[in-house]
Amino acid sequence: MPNQEKYRRAWEFLTERARDDASFSVEDLAAAADWTPANTRTNLSKRLGELVHKEGTRLYARPEILRVRYEDFEDLFRQKQRLFADYVLNETASVLVYEFFMPLAREDRLREALVLQRRLQRKRAARLNSPYRFLARLRAWLCSAASFRLWVSTNHASSSAGVQRRLGKSS
Repeated sequence: MPNQEKYRRAWEFLTERARDDASFSVEDLAAAADWTPANTRTNLSKRLGELVHKEGTRLYARPEILRVRYEDFEDLFRQKQRLFADYVLNETASVLVYEFFMPLAREDRLREALVLQRRLQRKRAARLNSPYRFLARLRAWLCSAASFRLWVSTNHASSSAGVQRRLGKSS
């Protein structure tokens, strides 16, 4: 079985145990991931120490593993550390976006947060630009325009005289 498949099975096993808050043994993890017990012990001590804790003879997956993406989990098992991150060119009909190198430990998390923020802003803008919101703004504008006309007619004699003539009042 290829190593990537073993990593996937180990990740799925640990996330399932974290969701259920169920304990497991070294042998359980070894069987699920198709690792040898010795290899499993090495992985637990060198790579998975932050994600698994031991209570007596039983092991428990920490809830933090539920926030770990599989790609990040797989990176724990690489011997060669990558020097540069993979960058993706995103292109839409009207905007061309280039990703750039930022010296951050978790630039992928920042990118996800920015995408989420942009989605929320678009939803908020769509809600504010709904037809009902437009009608409310139009009504407010018309009321303010009517108030302005009334102010002009009461504060200027020529306008006031014209209004009085239209109303049938003589000066």
